[in-house]
Amino acid sequence: AQIESLEEDSLLQNQPKDLLIRYWLAKSTVLELLGRDKESLAVVDKGLSLTPEQSQEHLLFKLIQIRAMMGNRDIDTALSSLDALLETSREK
Repeated sequence: AQIESLEEDSLLQNQPKDLLIRYWLAKSTVLELLGRDKESLAVVDKGLSLTPEQSQEHLLFKLIQIRAMMGNRDIDTALSSLDALLETSREK
């Protein structure tokens, strides 16, 4: 855990935004696949803060977030997020 924290600290210093987005996407995906849904949700929040709302990466973060919510047995919130995502896509 300490090594992981040190890696993140060094990564966050002076890195391009695109690299950080790819890092958070990969990390959130791996955590979700490992069943570490709460950690995945925390990482998704970091990634969402960096992405424009209509970007492909934003959509990927939202979908990972929904899967992690479902894995966390937070089905109602996941369905609500999915409905909001669908509504947003219809508006654009």
